[in-house]
Amino acid sequence: MSPLSSASRAATQECVVTSKLLIGLPEGTPQITYTNMKTLKGVIDARCRKCAKDDSQSPFLVVTSIPSIFLKHLDFDRGRRFTANLQENLAVFEVMIYPAHEVVSTGLGTEISMDISRMGLDDEIFASGSPSFIDGNGIYAQVPDASFMLDDDLKWKNGRIWPILTIETGLFESESKLAIDAQRWLEVDGSRTKVVITAKLDRQAPRVTFQRWEHHLPPFRPFTRHFHPTGSVMEEVVATHEGGITRVNGSITIPFEKVLNRARRGPNERNVVVGQNELARLCERGWKAQGFM
Repeated sequence: MSPLSSASRAATQECVVTSKLLIGLPEGTPQITYTNMKTLKGVIDARCRKCAKDDSQSPFLVVTSIPSIFLKHLDFDRGRRFTANLQENLAVFEVMIYPAHEVVSTGLGTEISMDISRMGLDDEIFASGSPSFIDGNGIYAQVPDASFMLDDDLKWKNGRIWPILTIETGLFESESKLAIDAQRWLEVDGSRTKVVITAKLDRQAPRVTFQRWEHHLPPFRPFTRHFHPTGSVMEEVVATHEGGITRVNGSITIPFEKVLNRARRGPNERNVVVGQNELARLCERGWKAQGFM
């Protein structure tokens, strides 16, 4: 069967596998059974073309029956966004990234980078883009919309690198999927992520909801081998546009100690902040890409 015919058939097939990876995906997201990388690439390309012609289509593709060597052989289009769980033999690809999604992700990452630079910390933490990261057991992989890494983590002893901060943006997926993505970054085995910023774009109106996620540790409960804190929302900021006016109800504040993984060393070191004006500008760019402005 050719890649194009596989894609056509998949477009009418509903997701039937029960997995957290599937929670919050758009209705009608297609599913295919993995056969080989060449066929998969063809299906993804065909699905991308279909989404480009019809933006009512789900930009996601569910792939079942992936083999244990799947991640080692995933060598095409390294910028492709995907999530994979080898224990479940399941992967979810985002075949199409829309301009509004990219504008908000990139804009947020740029603002964080600029504030880090203003503190002169470029040698300690840097924007690492959207590479794939694999957990400590080598069974789970995820690609963020944007990420930041500590320079010291490039020398991580087990050979796997991991981001200290990630950004996840959602346009078609639900808030529940973004929440699962954020918690997975914080909670997966071997994770070194301390902060996740999510941005949910409303498809019906000019509205973006930003959330800052961190580990939530109950008072007086120590972090031990047998107790791992859950990822929880620590801050929420909402941006809206109505009557020609953009309103943002706060700033995103990322604790210095979390994102640098150390204490402050002087008066110039402070929390990383993306202010209301900066958030308004990047949201307005996203809304223009959505056709709202």
